[in-house]
Amino acid sequence: MDNLSDVFMSGVAIIMLLVMFCFAFMCFYMMIVNIIDKFKPASKLMSCESCERTISTNAYVCPHCGQHYGNSSAFSSITVCFFCGCVFLFIGLAGVSLILEEYGYDLLNLIKKLFN
Repeated sequence: MDNLSDVFMSGVAIIMLLVMFCFAFMCFYMMIVNIIDKFKPASKLMSCESCERTISTNAYVCPHCGQHYGNSSAFSSITVCFFCGCVFLFIGLAGVSLILEEYGYDLLNLIKKLFN
C-alpha cells in the first residue's frame, strides 16, 4: 500500500463489500417477510388498488377496472430471496478474504483460531 491509488481502491473495495452485505441482509429479510406472509391467515377478498372495489384474492384482473394482479408463488419468491442472499453473502465473504490476504492475513486460519 504505497501510493494513494492503492488506498483509494481499498476504500472502494470496502464500500463494495458493505453493499454486498447490505444486499444479503435485505434478501434474507425479504425471505423472512415472505415466510410470515405465507403463513398469515388470508382473507378471501381484497380491495382493488385502482378502483378500490372489492375483488377476490385469486383474481388475476379486476373485473371493474382491468387492473392486473399477477399472482406469484410465495415459495418461488422465498427460494429466490434465499438464493440471492447466499450469493451476496458469499461474494462479500470472498471479498473480505481477498482484502485480508492483501494485508497478510488468512481468513480460514483466523476462523480456526477463533474456535480453538
